Amino acid sequence: MVNLVPDDVASVPDFLLLLDQLRSDRLPEFEERFHKLLAEQSQNNLGQLAFRIQGADRQVRTRIAPVNESLAATPFDREKRHWLRIETRSCRSGEVADFLADLKAITEGAFNRDDAAGAEARFARMNALLERLGSAETTDRSWRRRVLDTRLHITFVAVEYDPSGAMTDVYEGSGGRSGGQGQRLVTFCLAAALRYQLADAGAEVPRYGTVALDEAFDKTDVNFTRASLEVFDSFRFQLVLATPLKMLQVIGPHVGGAATVSNPTGQDSQIGQILIEDGHGVADDGAAVPADAASDAGSTESAGTADGGTD
Repeated sequence: MVNLVPDDVASVPDFLLLLDQLRSDRLPEFEERFHKLLAEQSQNNLGQLAFRIQGADRQVRTRIAPVNESLAATPFDREKRHWLRIETRSCRSGEVADFLADLKAITEGAFNRDDAAGAEARFARMNALLERLGSAETTDRSWRRRVLDTRLHITFVAVEYDPSGAMTDVYEGSGGRSGGQGQRLVTFCLAAALRYQLADAGAEVPRYGTVALDEAFDKTDVNFTRASLEVFDSFRFQLVLATPLKMLQVIGPHVGGAATVSNPTGQDSQIGQILIEDGHGVADDGAAVPADAASDAGSTESAGTADGGTD
């Protein structure tokens, strides 16, 4: 029987035996390592995680800045000289706020030496959080995606400004807009993104401005087709369009050259050049190409090159 009564001299050997056991088990060394790892791991891993989540919106704003420069190069509304700008809005849920609060509680003051109770509480909180992050349960996996996927924490809006810099409209989506407005907004942002990818900073035209569209505007209405062509033209792109003849009347004013591709037998294709004179197509033999030549649309397509490309 071990005697550990403090005021009994006879208990000294038992205390010394316990001390030797603690030393042989290297308990002080492991306790020190526990505190060190708790501080380092919480800062190096969870601290970095919190930093990345909180900085995601700043990173997105940095990445869309060149797109906004591209948008600033072309008026969204030429008549009013209004401009479009893409801005971010935070939409973090309560779950994300709670998750960030947990990360802060774990990492805040991590390098300050906690007492035993404080260290154990910090470790327990970190362990519970890590277990949930690594859980394979459906609910936990869904939660993990919601708190870690920063794309879900940010939403985008398009803001329209007048020449004085005053906000005139905010587009949170194409819903609630007329078909033409929504279609123009989508096409305008697409063209701006393409220009950002293809144009050097400060360049008036893209260094490579050819955009090829197969079956271009085959299933779109006339207004969308016309608006899209105007947008791409304003961004100084050269379009190569493969489209049914039924769209010839709409795209005609934007086309500088065209060819018809016919394959009535399903075997050999035949290509005929169409010269553009005053917005009307003229075949090689001088005959006018009907603007409403849609009866052969099933077997005939027109490949047109739109004006407005690179110099």
